[in-house]
Amino acid sequence: MIKNAILTMIFFSISVVTFCQQNEPAPKLTKQDYLQKSKSQKTGGFIFLGVAATCAAIAAPGNVSFDVLPVLVVGGGIGVIGSVLSFMSSAKNKRKANSMSASFKMEPVPVLSKQTFLYHSAPSITLKISL
Repeated sequence: MIKNAILTMIFFSISVVTFCQQNEPAPKLTKQDYLQKSKSQKTGGFIFLGVAATCAAIAAPGNVSFDVLPVLVVGGGIGVIGSVLSFMSSAKNKRKANSMSASFKMEPVPVLSKQTFLYHSAPSITLKISL
């Protein structure tokens, strides 16, 4: 009876572990990743700004039909808003990349030895990100 109960508990614990979703943390971005992201966002900002300028240049002479004018106004507005948001995100990512610093640090690690914990030093990499 006890043997069956123990086997049932082992079976359920194994099945729970095997059917659970394993959550892996997102990889940490490095300084180069943030700088590349900033560069691509700045490029996107210039593209949006170009769209807005093109829409304004087409609508500026005033000889545009009223069927096309709302499309140009909406396109130009979206271009301006998109460029401002892209430039702001680019600046934020560039600041984040420039504020990162990495260094080595010796961390104490507890090690179990003869029923007591001993602390040994182990090298670790520290990454400082100012938010």
